[in-house]
Amino acid sequence: MSKKVRNLMKSFTQRDFDALKSIYDFRCLSFDQIFNLHYRYSELRNREVTPEYFRKKMTRFKEANIVEEYISYDGKIPNLYFLTTEGVNIVKKAFDFPDNIYDVEKRMHRRGYLTSSELKIAPRFISHQYHLNCFVLDLKEMLGDVPIKYEDEKHIKNFVGIRPDGILTTYDTDFFLEMDMGTETETQLNEKWDNYRRFVSS
Repeated sequence: MSKKVRNLMKSFTQRDFDALKSIYDFRCLSFDQIFNLHYRYSELRNREVTPEYFRKKMTRFKEANIVEEYISYDGKIPNLYFLTTEGVNIVKKAFDFPDNIYDVEKRMHRRGYLTSSELKIAPRFISHQYHLNCFVLDLKEMLGDVPIKYEDEKHIKNFVGIRPDGILTTYDTDFFLEMDMGTETETQLNEKWDNYRRFVSS
């Protein structure tokens, strides 16, 4: 981690770390999504605030190479922010991610965090990821105080033989999410339904 980033971290508030963690969890987020999740409401002022404060914060993040901006040329999708290697290192340090985790079933160690390259999304899947994130964030807002845990496909570790786009867990129920963008063939869809059928029967 660079000296510049270490010095910058000293000025971070908890919501700055939480905002970077949200980008890590969702893999990418728009300016408005990050602002609404973490910066819209000021506890100090006890009211909602304008995005200008966060806009300056995001500029500092970009200048320090903590986040990188994906420029969208699709009018339906805003620019999105990903974590760089520096950004992942900050999240790893702030939230005490282990370097390695021992997988008892596989009898081997695996890394305890995802790298920035593993979190990165190919341009052709950006629209899919953005709309998936929109759905999850809208649902969480709609459900209010209902406890929800969300795992993006890249973060799912507890299920074998099935790979939904994401999993929402509330109380003792898991909801498997699939964001249909109308791009999969009939063969791909049939294979997906067969995988779910085998999973339910297992």
